[in-house]
Amino acid sequence: MKLNLFIICTIALSLTVFSCKNSSKTKKTPEQEIEIITNKIIAHTEILNKANKDNKITEQEAIEISKIIKELQITYIDFDNKFKNDQNLQEIIQEYFKNNEIELEKIYENYFQALMKVYDCEGSEKINF
Repeated sequence: MKLNLFIICTIALSLTVFSCKNSSKTKKTPEQEIEIITNKIIAHTEILNKANKDNKITEQEAIEISKIIKELQITYIDFDNKFKNDQNLQEIIQEYFKNNEIELEKIYENYFQALMKVYDCEGSEKINF
């Protein structure tokens, strides 16, 4: 009897821990979502700068750049869809941007400068913008 009760409690506890663990992964705060996007932008800037070094875009670089541009577009669309209908979350997002304006502005500026340099590289026509 005690063994059955122990097994039932263990299963119930496991299910509870597992379900809580999954919900915390899927439900991110707006700040966490912005940090994810920011980290993607930083990583993408590094890829763009690496491709810009020799002023030539190889076929492989063009594929990778096209992929990261599309990935970032999808990320932005997903972000917008998650938060566009909730005024409270919109206010949290605006406050976060306001509090981190200088840092975020620099990150975005570096990204767009690297992206614009790609246009000047030989082979940039291979990229699907």
